[in-house]
This record gives sequence, structure tokens and C-alpha cells, in this order.
Amino acid sequence: MIIDFITEGKSVYIEGTDVALGLQGTSLFSYFGNTFDGEGDDMNVQDLAGVPGTFADPIVVDYQYFSESDYGVDELGAASAGICIQSQDTKGRVTYWDGPDGTYRAMMSSILFGSIIDGSGINNKAFLLSRYYSFLKILPVSVDPPSSPSNEIVLKNYPNPFSASTLISFSIPTHHNNISLEIFDVKGRKVKEFSSLQQDGTIIWDGSDHFGNKVSNGVYFYKFQGMDSGVHKMMYIK
Repeated sequence: MIIDFITEGKSVYIEGTDVALGLQGTSLFSYFGNTFDGEGDDMNVQDLAGVPGTFADPIVVDYQYFSESDYGVDELGAASAGICIQSQDTKGRVTYWDGPDGTYRAMMSSILFGSIIDGSGINNKAFLLSRYYSFLKILPVSVDPPSSPSNEIVLKNYPNPFSASTLISFSIPTHHNNISLEIFDVKGRKVKEFSSLQQDGTIIWDGSDHFGNKVSNGVYFYKFQGMDSGVHKMMYIK
């Protein structure tokens, strides 16, 4: 299927910590112009930087070091492709290639985009994604806001897993007031509550409990009190 997209002249992005290890030696691998340089250490990516002269320059972001997404991240080289993002040890982590005679564009990433930690200024995922889109020739999509209030409850957090903090964003229908968000551990014990929430907004949870103490590593659940918002899961890793 992916090769069909490539041969039709379309753009392809593929990622995974073992993406190069898994694809090396296959016919698909050659379409990305890569080399597989190694599996990397158990925990080996702390921060990432755009390679000077590429579309990712001069972005610098942190990665979720010492997390599940940082376990044995493949090291990528470039046969005919270019390297646009390197880790702190100057190992290639994202490659890009404008295929032969401009027939297609392809990117391979051994770092997980969702595990990049937002910084300030241009050092954030939204800006980096816009650069990805530009290279891949994907036009941005503009969505007009709804003309009337939505009755849909929106609740999500990012990043997930997280180490320092996670941003929980929410949207509550207009007929609900003074809503509380509760966070529980795997044993069902409430560790944190955020009360008197407005209809739309964000919460930053830094992994602390009611008393300001850091909770243990592991899975936590969060939901709105007294609302059918579903139970959502997140993972905290110190």
C-alpha cells in the first residue's frame, strides 16, 4: 500500500523507534533513501535539533528521555536522503528525501512525534509539524469554528506519557457549571482534583497529589465528576 502511494507520486511519512531495523533489507526501505546505522542504546535521546540548512533548522526541542518511547531509538543514516533532525549525540533521527526526479517525497522518523516536548517560541511541535507539511507539500487545513455551541464533551491530555507535566485540555457544554476534574491511581484512589472549571480551558498537572507530593510512576486515570465524559488514561514517568 505504501509503495503504491510512493509510485503514484504522493508524499509519505513513516515513524517508529524500530522503523529502520524493521524495514532494512525490504524493497520499501530503499524508497526512503536511508541507511540503518544502529539500534541505539536502551535510553539514548534527550533532546533534538534541526540540522543547519534543512527545513527543521533552527528548531531545538526536548524528548521524553528515559521513557518507553525512548527505548532503543534507531539511528538513521542517509544514502541518498538527507538528515533533518539529530539527537544530542549527532545521530540521525529523522531523514527526508525528495525522490528521484522529484517523483515523490518521503520522511522516516525513528523518534515518536507525540513524545517531543514543547518548548517556547518556535521550539514546539506545531511549528515543526508545519515544516514537515511544507516539505511534504501538504496544504494546511483551516476549520471554521462551529456557529452554535457544541454539546460534545472533549477531554484529552498531551504529552502522554509525560515526565515533567502534562496539559489536560477540555471543552464542556454550556449547560454544565462548576465542573470538577478528578485524577485517580490504578487502585481507584483519588490523588488530585481540579474544581470550578469553566466551559473551555486547560489544566497543567505536574504529577503531584493533594499535598503537593509527587506521585509514583505509573498509569493514572482522569474524568469529570458527575459527567459522562468517559475515563481517560495517562502515564507518569519521573
